[in-house]
Amino acid sequence: MNTTDTFGGEVKLACFARLSTATQPVAHGVTEHLSGKWIVVALRSGPASDQIQTDTNLTVGVDLPCSRQVGPRILEFAATVCRVNSMPGGMRVFASVHRMKVVDGEREPELPVLTSWIQ
Repeated sequence: MNTTDTFGGEVKLACFARLSTATQPVAHGVTEHLSGKWIVVALRSGPASDQIQTDTNLTVGVDLPCSRQVGPRILEFAATVCRVNSMPGGMRVFASVHRMKVVDGEREPELPVLTSWIQ
């Protein structure tokens, strides 16, 4: 069984996007849909967010829930942007997933806690 065919759904978690060639995020936001084949994220506008365009290769890092038993982790998606839609205060990005992996890591300091800006 291929797990990418069975995994997917609406998920609201804090995330960041960075160009695949960069080390620093270009935008922060919230996931809207995750699957093994595609991802949809709502990203806030920022000084470098105009670099996210169709055919851009991105790494999207999703802040996974943690507990005393499980430390901070990031679900990383290597993806290519398929479509970008403008929205008030930001953009909605649709991307095709090439790879995903879980990595140990601390929460990005600028990740949003509230999602009230998304419409």
